[in-house]
Amino acid sequence: MTRAVRITVRAGLMKPAGEHPARAGRAPRAPRGDAAGPVTHFVYMLRCADGSLYTGAAKDWQRRLKLHKNGRAAKYTRSRRPVRLVRLETHASKSAALKAEATIKRLPKQEKEHYVLAGRSR
Repeated sequence: MTRAVRITVRAGLMKPAGEHPARAGRAPRAPRGDAAGPVTHFVYMLRCADGSLYTGAAKDWQRRLKLHKNGRAAKYTRSRRPVRLVRLETHASKSAALKAEATIKRLPKQEKEHYVLAGRSR
């Protein structure tokens, strides 16, 4: 058996074309970044107390470093404190930062050590 359904469109309830329903009635989104340039994302490397290296990516690296030092960031660094920052890179986008992080994480330990040292000579 088929049920008939009546669809009624009331005046004023239609959303303008192209506007997402969740954004209806809200202020327009602020542009990303500021006048100085695009939002930057960071890839950082930490030296743990046991000598190991930890690589991560963050938008606010200073906040993230504090979390690592307080044992509230990654499970890996929590049991290997204290940690110290040994390398920091900036990237124009989150995607670029995550790709760089993944590339570094795939390196063997010896190459990571060379990578850290190469960053100090700049």
